[in-house]
Amino acid sequence: MSRPALPVRSPAVRAAQPGPFTRPPLAAVLAVLGMLALLGFIILAAATLHGQASTAWADPSPHQVRRVTVAPNVELEVLDWGGTGR
Repeated sequence: MSRPALPVRSPAVRAAQPGPFTRPPLAAVLAVLGMLALLGFIILAAATLHGQASTAWADPSPHQVRRVTVAPNVELEVLDWGGTGR
């Protein structure tokens, strides 16, 4: 019994296998660069908005601010809501 012959390919006919360091397509490189540029713009915009002065905060709670002297040259700032002292 003889075995059927296997076809033999010459080295010139073999398909080129991509190596581990093949160059990515230009569209993929441009897409990554575009995403990085967009991310940089978002970070820059967020940092700029964070650094802007905001309006002064006003405490909506109805209270009075008083200073109480507890010792010579020592004062405490006290918030008084006008309760009964309990």
